[in-house]
Amino acid sequence: MKNSLEEKRKNRFLLLHKLYALTNGVAERHLIDIRELGEELGMGGDVALDTFEYLKGEGLTKWMALGGIGTITHWGIKEVEDALEQKPTAHFPANIVILTNSPGANVVSGSVGSSVFDQRGQHVQYQYNAAGNINFAAAQDATQLVLQLDLLKQELIKAREEKAISELTESKAKTPLLEAIEEAKRPEPDRKSLLSHLAQAKGYLKDIAALTGLVEAITEACKWIESHL
Repeated sequence: MKNSLEEKRKNRFLLLHKLYALTNGVAERHLIDIRELGEELGMGGDVALDTFEYLKGEGLTKWMALGGIGTITHWGIKEVEDALEQKPTAHFPANIVILTNSPGANVVSGSVGSSVFDQRGQHVQYQYNAAGNINFAAAQDATQLVLQLDLLKQELIKAREEKAISELTESKAKTPLLEAIEEAKRPEPDRKSLLSHLAQAKGYLKDIAALTGLVEAITEACKWIESHL
């Protein structure tokens, strides 16, 4: 069982690294036969297709055409380049390769002797609301709600900067959060839309243990909206 898991991890690393090499670090432009690539790497065509599908689920690869034709994405390229430069990131810490941006991360050893850890989307240095200025209960009106939501946005950026989440996860969660901020700025904010945007943002973060405080703050924001709008 352990050997099988290690083999999968090895294949994920090999396939992503090879895609980067074949595309010369250019995202979503080259059409590559994944089955053929798998044979070249020695893992076999079917295994390569399954491995590629896994990487696709993590936002690192993308199918380009029917028949097993795919390529690497911007996020896949960025993570490989960071790993090659030994830059510690949420996906590829130095000497560690992590092919996920979600909790329960599957980790791939990049070289012999590398340490392998399941970081589960966390980073020990990140501390939620260190400044202590996020407090939705203190908001008196929609203007103050906007200010609090903007602080949440800044907190999300901080979480990414301190490697608690990947840039991809930040981007996914920040988009609906920005939409919520814009809605809250309207003369008559739509309560249903606000709650929907915040629920979407929360959905991307709710299973990441390091962001429990941020998720709870989104919940408090929703309670405020339900009570005041």
